[in-house]
Amino acid sequence: MNQITNFIFDFNGTLFDDTNINYLAWKYSFEKRGIYLTKESYLKEHIGKSSKQTIIDIMKTNNTNLISDILNDKNKYLITIFEKGVSLQKGAEQLLNYLKNNSNKYHYVIASMASKNTMKLYFKYLHLEKWFSIDQIILYDKSCLPKPNPELFIKAMNKLNASTQNTVIFEDSLAGLKAAQATHVNLVIAINYQSQLIEAQSLGIHHSFNDFSSKKLQILLFGTETY
Repeated sequence: MNQITNFIFDFNGTLFDDTNINYLAWKYSFEKRGIYLTKESYLKEHIGKSSKQTIIDIMKTNNTNLISDILNDKNKYLITIFEKGVSLQKGAEQLLNYLKNNSNKYHYVIASMASKNTMKLYFKYLHLEKWFSIDQIILYDKSCLPKPNPELFIKAMNKLNASTQNTVIFEDSLAGLKAAQATHVNLVIAINYQSQLIEAQSLGIHHSFNDFSSKKLQILLFGTETY
């Protein structure tokens, strides 16, 4: 395997284990409007989607005012949780510190389906400025198709001027893993994957870890324990 020098991170569920937090925020926002979202349904049908698409699929509407209102409710709920204290996925800070301290060799970026306003919350409460500037974040917008289309990750690769041979993509959702695999990068790694592993393996993805702290992950990425 070629040496990995470019690192592309999905954010929600991957760098930041917010699966349950996001579910509760969505559940609260939809219940205000008389719709009950089960966790099973959320995990199976909505992980990896953009916030807008989640609302469209559940509410069956493109009404921009309603979408905006629901997003505002969701973000307000998130803030109440964030203010109690949140942190990145286990091992993520150590990995990011290692990449930052060796920035002459490694390059990294976030490619996320999150909205810009939500990402600003993550910067504020997770102190992402330690490792990223805002222009290092590739966010989903109308210029690209949503996952499982690979366009978001291709934009991230272009941002890094990365080749497929020396790039790794980290993802937690099936849609994201499909998108990552479609880029034909050297390595796709499932982090905090919530669905049946056989689904990921059917895509040809055979590396799955609970978080970023694994010694086996470090050896896979760098050939030795590094952080």
